[in-house]
Amino acid sequence: MKALILIMVFTGLFVASSASQGGQNILIINAAGLDAVTLDAVRVHAERELYVPVASVNLSSLSGRDLLHLGKQAAKAGQSNAVCLIVLGHPSEVSVQHYVIMTNEQVAVINVPAVASTNTAVNTRRLQRLTMRAAASLFGIGSDPDPFCVMRDYRTLDDLDKMGTNFSPPWGDQFRKAAAARGLDVRPLFTPRPKMSKPVRKEN
Repeated sequence: MKALILIMVFTGLFVASSASQGGQNILIINAAGLDAVTLDAVRVHAERELYVPVASVNLSSLSGRDLLHLGKQAAKAGQSNAVCLIVLGHPSEVSVQHYVIMTNEQVAVINVPAVASTNTAVNTRRLQRLTMRAAASLFGIGSDPDPFCVMRDYRTLDDLDKMGTNFSPPWGDQFRKAAAARGLDVRPLFTPRPKMSKPVRKEN
């Protein structure tokens, strides 16, 4: 798995404008110039599968020579109601590393060029999977041996393409508990059916 887990000192304040109004959320920062359709597909998938509010914002001015530099810059340009930041980045230096997790800053940076595909659907699914992995890793959730879980270990892009796009049930439970502990509004897994009133039987 081409990811690096780092423990670093928090260096920035959340001061950037928000892409959504009110409430805590996970913020996806588009610093790689992704088109609106792809960005929205990544955000919607994350919000649906994570069961928490996920916002997105375009920030083309965010740049860095490598993933760590991008992460540090993002920590200085976040937003007040984001519990963590997931940067879709394009570092100026070429790197094969897929993403980096900066635990103390609660910032993850995904290397968009390193996982890019000429197939739009494949490219989108890769970013969706890595966004899920980034969110879980920032919340302290590790790898899952389940071959269909998005948190399974992987080494190549082919491995990444074969894994699932969501959590296994136990890992999903872990994530939702961690999200609630961070103040996120966690949606229920199932919407309870409305109670139906019994018809009144008329007496003859």
